[in-house]
Amino acid sequence: MNSASIMSKIILSFLFLISSSVVAQKLADQNSIELKSVHRLIRLIPIHDKGFATGNRQSKLKIYSDEDPSKLLNEHTLRVKSSYNDFFDFKDKFDGEKKFVVIQGSVVFFIYDILADHLSQQCRPDLSHKDGIDAQSGQLMDLKLSQNGKILTMEARDFGNFSFNLDDPLHPKEIKRIK
Repeated sequence: MNSASIMSKIILSFLFLISSSVVAQKLADQNSIELKSVHRLIRLIPIHDKGFATGNRQSKLKIYSDEDPSKLLNEHTLRVKSSYNDFFDFKDKFDGEKKFVVIQGSVVFFIYDILADHLSQQCRPDLSHKDGIDAQSGQLMDLKLSQNGKILTMEARDFGNFSFNLDDPLHPKEIKRIK
């Protein structure tokens, strides 16, 4: 093998590594949220390990400085014991006096309080009042903040609409429906 052939292989390998890291960065950016007011970039990273097959799903919530995105400030683990294939996504953020983001899974959600750097326990609506229809019943959809970040509304498939009081974002309280 001549030196030109070796050099071309090195260049091709290098280009592959660069393109792979660009693709990885684009995928990571798809599940990121930035709050410039507190100089934070927050990313959700799925963890694929042996727990994946046993119903123990995890993702990492990683908090970076937006001034230096390579500087990891902290990380939290989102753990869910569920038969659902739970991958998490940012659904909404509140950037007022309180600063938090809403993270949605299939049947649960979390609130991350940015100022306190704390993650709530997993939360879900009380679905005990009715039986589900099929395997998709109870999946959360359309999570939205309203009333200046004090109320989180959502729909649980086949169960209807639910609301949570977020006066204390780390301890969401379901607002009971009047029957």
